[in-house]
Amino acid sequence: MAGACPQETKDQLTYLIKSNKIEKDIKINGIVSEQEKWKLLGKSRVFFHLAYFEPLVPVITILEALAFGIPVIMYDVSAIDDYPFLRKSPAILIAKNKNINDVVKKTLDLQKQLENNEREIRAAAKQLAKKFSWKSVAEKEVKIIQELALNKNV
Repeated sequence: MAGACPQETKDQLTYLIKSNKIEKDIKINGIVSEQEKWKLLGKSRVFFHLAYFEPLVPVITILEALAFGIPVIMYDVSAIDDYPFLRKSPAILIAKNKNINDVVKKTLDLQKQLENNEREIRAAAKQLAKKFSWKSVAEKEVKIIQELALNKNV
């Protein structure tokens, strides 16, 4: 795991990882360089995007992971509803927002799924990434910025 998160979340994840005896499968790295990010993605089996609020789904980091064929576990944020097919993909597992226990459950579920269907799940992730382009992501970012500038809810 790489990136920033609240200390409380990190503490809960560390506890749950240890109590489920999956420390050999999950390492918490914190913030890393771009070079280190690509190295980690190259050897990752799961990508977590645990933002409580995310107006832009899928964010670039999710698309990067999907392009590597890495399934994603993320919180159920409202922006997912812009793309209903994300909820149906075997490459995206959506946990209850702010519910770290559900994240762990989804992680254990995905681990079992990967044991049986890793090739299919990775292929689904790559196919999902192809549904988006830099242009579509940039257009959505501009829309969010415009809405923020007009003080609309995002």
